[in-house]
Amino acid sequence: MEDIERIFQIRIEREKAAENISKIRGQTAYPGIVQGTVRRVMNRKQIPLVQDGEIIVASMTTPDFSPAMKKAAAFVTDEGGIVCHAAIMAREFKKPCVIGTKIATQALRDGDWVEVNATKGIIQKLKK
Repeated sequence: MEDIERIFQIRIEREKAAENISKIRGQTAYPGIVQGTVRRVMNRKQIPLVQDGEIIVASMTTPDFSPAMKKAAAFVTDEGGIVCHAAIMAREFKKPCVIGTKIATQALRDGDWVEVNATKGIIQKLKK
């Protein structure tokens, strides 16, 4: 995210996530329900780390994310509206996507097992 802020000279204000959040809400960009492992992608260097079937959790996505998005099972972003990059790519790839959560990158960590219910706009932490 720091890369995006620096390149476009923008400042994104973030909400603080409460401790031990188990459910996150956002806006549905493309419906569907999947379970998988979280992969936080906070800058360009982390994009190649995304593995098949993981859930991409990012502040927002850019075209650089496209190869990783092809591999991912779903996308979750802090920012964005219905015409943001993540929403457009979700519709193109027909993958569940929840946008505008405001806190997903703070509340979720790499390796967390989650259910993305993009039909209802809810991300739920699960126990393995």
